[in-house]
Amino acid sequence: MPSFLSPVFGAGAQLFDNQGRVLAGGKIYTYVGGTTTPTATFTDNTDFVTNPNPIILDSAGRVPTEIWLEEGQTTKFVLTDSTANVLGTWDQIAGVNDITTFTTTAEWSNLNVTPSYISTTSFSVPGNLTSVLMLNRRLMISVTAGTIYAYITSSSFGGGITTVVVQPDSTALDSGISQVMVGLLKASPTSVPQQYLACNAPVTVASASTTTIGAALSANVTVSGVVTITAFDTVVAGIVRLVKFSGALILTHNGTSLILPGAANITTVNGDQAIFRSLGSGNWECVSYQRVATYPGGFPASTRMVFNNTTAPTGWTKDTTAGLDDSLMRIVTGSVSSGGSQAFSTWNGLSATGAHTLVTSEMPAHTHLETVGQTAGGITAPSPAVVSTINNVTTSETSSTGGGGSHTHPLTNGIKYNDFIIATKN
Repeated sequence: MPSFLSPVFGAGAQLFDNQGRVLAGGKIYTYVGGTTTPTATFTDNTDFVTNPNPIILDSAGRVPTEIWLEEGQTTKFVLTDSTANVLGTWDQIAGVNDITTFTTTAEWSNLNVTPSYISTTSFSVPGNLTSVLMLNRRLMISVTAGTIYAYITSSSFGGGITTVVVQPDSTALDSGISQVMVGLLKASPTSVPQQYLACNAPVTVASASTTTIGAALSANVTVSGVVTITAFDTVVAGIVRLVKFSGALILTHNGTSLILPGAANITTVNGDQAIFRSLGSGNWECVSYQRVATYPGGFPASTRMVFNNTTAPTGWTKDTTAGLDDSLMRIVTGSVSSGGSQAFSTWNGLSATGAHTLVTSEMPAHTHLETVGQTAGGITAPSPAVVSTINNVTTSETSSTGGGGSHTHPLTNGIKYNDFIIATKN
């Protein structure tokens, strides 16, 4: 199996102790990367001759031979003085141009510092490493429970140490933290196209006073629960999240940290969707909010509407109540109701008014001419029948005609119409 030259102490290295003195008789111990299991190194790329373990430095503090590492394996180096006092440790070292190790180590870079546990979400390292341990960068961390992954939510330097707060993907930090590796890709400016992040499957995040939509491993986030939200977590400016709410909760407007449309609180409804953009420093702005009730077919349950369809649309149920059939619609400004008994088709099919017999009071006032005696030609004209004679006043009436029956009037109906159904939203 071929070997690759070690980038640490590989060829001609001269070493010194912490006081700058030549490290004569110093020792280099080699182990399998990330373990305390000794491993061999080689004097050249043929793998025929192994170096001793430890490798003993000569009187000039130089490595007596070259150091070559086995293909596909990372190595941990521990440097001590001649009396075995540890001067430094370098871990996960792969041979120069050994691409076979890329599948497991190439995307992570070892900090080569010893982390100190602070809490389940924080640790510290010596020195000012804020330019490396930057906001929203990915970390691979070794703890007692194994290897975990996290995002950096804050990083600050003070008192000679860098304090790092993280958002673990699942398992929290513990006191067994021993190694921190950073993703090669920086969070800002990132080289990952935004569309790849947006294409990730939706992630569900539980609502909380500060809801962690920024740490979600997707731009598509479903917020569950009903806890009032007053803020979102801290991520770099420009991060966008497409958020869908699955419950009724209150989004609390804040002119700096949680800017909402109309500068007012929003009570969410199951199915509401919004777009939030990070402004940095824990500040977010809602650039769009869409109510579910404004979507086609997205009306609240029990909503009743009319449709010009024979069947109800998907998500609706046709109302087949007998009293609704064959009736007109009426617009009102008060409460809705129903009434009447005449079916529309019956009324619209009428061709005449109802039959009616006039009574005397309904007739127009009028008179009749009457002739008494003979005409000039000698023909006797009919005399009206005498009804009565009282005080020399004679009352008479003309002869009767007509049948006294009822009559109707023609009626042209047949108004044009379209049929609608009433349906209720499921």
